[in-house]
Amino acid sequence: MKLRRSRPQRALLPVVLACALPGAAHALDAACAKAITQANLKQIDAPAFHSVKRFSGTSLEVIKANGKLYQRLGTEPWAPASFTVQELREAVQVAERALQSCERGGTDTVDGIPAQVFRFSVKGPMGEVVAAQVWVGTQDGLPRREDSATVKATTSYRNVTAPL
Repeated sequence: MKLRRSRPQRALLPVVLACALPGAAHALDAACAKAITQANLKQIDAPAFHSVKRFSGTSLEVIKANGKLYQRLGTEPWAPASFTVQELREAVQVAERALQSCERGGTDTVDGIPAQVFRFSVKGPMGEVVAAQVWVGTQDGLPRREDSATVKATTSYRNVTAPL
């Protein structure tokens, strides 16, 4: 059964999905692109996560706990997510095809966790090219932080509980 989504919910789905979606123009390194895709899939498959994305003066939070997804836009109450884990997985594959460039950008730490930084650009829904970075844990392969001109995000994997 397909869930019906309002237009705003459908517009937010790519933001949620593309945990690494949104550098400079460089060639698309296939290994780099695959590393970002694998990190996003690993996040989706994690037993639990809490992702907070800030954009356009608001935020979108997604929690996965006990096999269920929940979402909250801004200060609205928590609700069951308007998308499924399978839809997230499919969107990650679509996002990989939208990559325009990808390169490794060195190492850093996020909340004390060593991470590989990936810089990339992706073609947005209006045909614009958006530059971004994602920090992926070097030991666990999980995305920890994302940063672009329009979206700032963090994801945690410990002490995550269902909001409802």
